[in-house]
This record gives sequence, structure tokens and C-alpha cells, in this order.
Amino acid sequence: MANISAVNVTEAVTRSSEGELEIRGTGFTGASKIHFIDPAGKKFTAKSFNVIDDGKLTCVCPVFSESGLAKAYITVNGTDSTADKATPPDTSGLNLNRRTPSRFLECQLPRQFENEFEVLPLGCGPNDAMPIHG
Repeated sequence: MANISAVNVTEAVTRSSEGELEIRGTGFTGASKIHFIDPAGKKFTAKSFNVIDDGKLTCVCPVFSESGLAKAYITVNGTDSTADKATPPDTSGLNLNRRTPSRFLECQLPRQFENEFEVLPLGCGPNDAMPIHG
């Protein structure tokens, strides 16, 4: 059975544009499908995926219906993957007084499992138009 130990966003996943993920774990050889459950509970299938080896694959995510935490699943031999429990993020070096020059917020929603990743809201993707404030 496939198991997910990490999901890395390599291209921002937003409500307005497709994104890319790198998924790490075990048992990926023979994967027939990658699907996602978005924060609204809707199921989406990956646009495409490529199994690099038994422990790594890449995939293109569709546009999701809601921002927040989504979950990734890999189907191998008709069975959906499991996921490791998430480890709490290291906040020891966190500087709340630092100002970022970017218009993108650097934050992460707390995860329970390693198959979870963040879908950014409208206006936060790399191809989204800058909001106009007047």
C-alpha cells in the first residue's frame, strides 16, 4: 500500500490556477490515479502525474473550489494511500517583527497528516492580478 510522507508544493496551488506538487513516500510504483479532496470536500483528479520512482512522484493539480487545506491520495492496485501524521513546524526561528517585501504571505496552516497541502485564496497566486486598493 502506498504511503505519503511529504507533499511539497513546487508551483503555487490556488483557486484560480493549476499548481504542481512533489509527493514523497513509499509504494508509488504502479500508481494508476492521483486525486485530491479540497477544503470544501470536493474530489478532483490530477491533470497529470509522473512516477519518478517508488518513493517520489510529481503531479499537476487542477483549480480547486475552496482555499485552505486539501489532501492528496495515490491509488495503487485499487487502494488509496495512507499518510504519516504531520510533525509540528519548527517555530524557533520565527520573527514576527520582520517585514516581507513580497505581496505573498509566508504562512502555513497547521496540518494533521503529511498528505495535506495549502490551496491559496484568490489573489495570492503568482499569475493573479494585484488587488487594487482605492
